[in-house]
Amino acid sequence: MAQEQNLSARTVYADIDPLVLVHGRAILADNPETRVVVGDVREPKTILGHDEVIGFLDFERPMALMLVGMLHYLSPDIGDQVVGTLRDALAPGSYLFMTSLVDTGLPAQQELARITREKFEKGWARTPEEIERHFGDLELVEAGRNADRPWL
Repeated sequence: MAQEQNLSARTVYADIDPLVLVHGRAILADNPETRVVVGDVREPKTILGHDEVIGFLDFERPMALMLVGMLHYLSPDIGDQVVGTLRDALAPGSYLFMTSLVDTGLPAQQELARITREKFEKGWARTPEEIERHFGDLELVEAGRNADRPWL
């Protein structure tokens, strides 16, 4: 998505799954502005200090951090630590985007969390307040409301 707006945008994709990494490297092999690295999100300092990350991303400049499809697999204490460490590494003006199972009390959402726990042996749904807390002091931006950055 970033490179659709700026062809020279640098991106790093980290994953722990070897099959996902092989697929990602194959798709992105001809993209010099992207790195695919082995990384366990439960060890965010290791990802931030990875040789392929240091010197490639400029942590003094604003960037977007996307935590997609993983937060609901992390217990609340681990999730808080992971998101906090990664968020704190961002320069002012950066963006944080994340997905998570949400629990607003609706039976369908609670059933989805139950199924996730049953199928994957893990699965935490977070309340909207718990999710919002992950953003710390970052300004919350409503999707589609930023004329200067229409991809938000």
